[in-house]
Amino acid sequence: MAKKEKPLMTFDEFRASVNDGFGAGIIQSPGANRNLRRLCTGFVGLDGATGGGWPFSRINIIAGAESSGKTLRCLKAAEQVKEYDKATHVHKSHFKDLTEFTPGTALFVDVENSFDEDWAVLNGWAMENYSIAVPASAEQTVDLVTKAIEQRVFDLIIVDSIAAMTPDKEYESSSEDWQMGLGARLTNKAMRKWNAALAKATQDGVSGPCVLALNQFREKLGIMYGDNRTLPNGKGQRFAAAIIEYCKPAQVQDDSKTEFGEGIYGGVMNKNKTFTPKCTHTFTMSLKGDDKGKVNNAAVIVKLCADHGMLTKDPKSGWNYGSTNFRIKRDFIDKLEADPDFMRRVWRDVIMAFGADPW
Repeated sequence: MAKKEKPLMTFDEFRASVNDGFGAGIIQSPGANRNLRRLCTGFVGLDGATGGGWPFSRINIIAGAESSGKTLRCLKAAEQVKEYDKATHVHKSHFKDLTEFTPGTALFVDVENSFDEDWAVLNGWAMENYSIAVPASAEQTVDLVTKAIEQRVFDLIIVDSIAAMTPDKEYESSSEDWQMGLGARLTNKAMRKWNAALAKATQDGVSGPCVLALNQFREKLGIMYGDNRTLPNGKGQRFAAAIIEYCKPAQVQDDSKTEFGEGIYGGVMNKNKTFTPKCTHTFTMSLKGDDKGKVNNAAVIVKLCADHGMLTKDPKSGWNYGSTNFRIKRDFIDKLEADPDFMRRVWRDVIMAFGADPW
């Protein structure tokens, strides 16, 4: 007698069966909130190039040569995370009742043991609200970050840097011994664990933390043509990261014989799984005086508004932004710098002009 086959499951039955067996939220219902929340980078051009900011619940890698602004980008992101609600990762400007708002928190994992407190505070790091960890080995770094993701303790986790993650075996053994590929294998494991932890932390419309991991360029030997740059500690990081930014070397403009005026920084999104890849951006930062560490976002906004036709010049009325008129372009810049609400509104308009979702 032929064995009677079980009827096939419906979608609802399959979803209920999987969620009962593997945990609630593995298969989500149609229409579940899967919107990718983003953290403002602190740079209007970088916001546009990334697609609206660094994405939460993702690993993002910032790579470049020395003094190309890698740590600066992380500090500016940490400055912005205070503006996001810890429970929802929504910018506080969207809250009608700020009594329900709880500022986000950040963790700086100082693998290189090179955290400069003065420079960090100058760029918005809040020593009283944020935390700094100095792990003794790569294994500690991997486990520490994994636990921070799982427990949702922090909304932004900065790892500085992947290249400096030193395995216990390498530290404890003689310098004459070789551990071929040990760091790469450990970094690959870190990427897998961190992405798995982020996936578990991202359920029911709740976002996990944003992870920013830094790395430095190394040169491939014997490469005469093409790009000879590579990232140390394995290729797993290239596949695990949602965004990889290659920072351009800083150009310093010397406006006197003794002091430097401004640094010109930039970057290209070498990989971006959340927006159009290969987008570029630039910004300038003051390197002296009372404005030391200040990023000139207003000047970038003016340029981008003009490029996208949002700021137009009329021979009679001067410069027009929507229904707002400015006699000269400098008046528009002054308005941006003096009015945070106006700056935020124009900033979002610029991001939307890129085709990205504003934070």
